Amino acid sequence: MKMLVITAIQMFEEDILKMLRENNVNAFSSTELVGYGNKKASSLDDNWFGGSNGKYQSMLFFAFLPESSVDAVFNAVEAFNSKQKTQSRVHISVLNVEKSN
Repeated sequence: MKMLVITAIQMFEEDILKMLRENNVNAFSSTELVGYGNKKASSLDDNWFGGSNGKYQSMLFFAFLPESSVDAVFNAVEAFNSKQKTQSRVHISVLNVEKSN
């Protein structure tokens, strides 16, 4: 069993929902959250968030999946990110689940 964790700016919410749906992730949880960034860009072109104060409306998704289902979602996120022209991207992590009931 694996735990899939996805974070992104709120603007990508519908894209993430589509990726999960297309890859047969039928049960998952999500929540809105505030993300913080401390990196200062040298120009507005280098920073998706422009001159904002470092607080970003973000989303967190997580799902428990069999190991065999993880790669498809991971690949979909990587393909999505490769097409983005902004610095902001979808972040995905996979965690081992040692025990579950």
